[in-house]
Amino acid sequence: DGSSVETLVTGLSFGIGLALDLSGGKVYWSEETANVIRRANLDGTSVEDVVTSDVSMPRGLTVTQSHVYWVDRGTQTVRRAGLGGGAVEVLASGFLFLQDVDVDVDTQIAYIIDDGVASPGTIYTLDLATGVLTELVTGLGNPKHGVLWGP
Repeated sequence: DGSSVETLVTGLSFGIGLALDLSGGKVYWSEETANVIRRANLDGTSVEDVVTSDVSMPRGLTVTQSHVYWVDRGTQTVRRAGLGGGAVEVLASGFLFLQDVDVDVDTQIAYIIDDGVASPGTIYTLDLATGVLTELVTGLGNPKHGVLWGP
């Protein structure tokens, strides 16, 4: 109902992405101008950097049981790393103006929103097992962020 609002973390440098790992008890966020992905306990304690290298203008992130996924606006790529950091993988590239990514863990399909400033906005699917990128729908105008809800 909007009551009992609490501040968990302060001093963010243009925080733009937010994802919850409820089973791990963590909240993850991206800070686009600081080029970092951070996390904290759900109560805001124990803030730590998760990804600090191979990241350029991160935003639109999601968390699964094993990885944090994000869109990298500086390189127009979709990337992932382990929940505790580690090696960064580039999963897809060649986009125009990335906004968001979400992952259906059951099907291992990532859904990617590309605003496409110079062309109509598009949602893509990326099969995480095969790496096949498919245009799902285009002509969306100005899509920004989406959330994939599951059971």
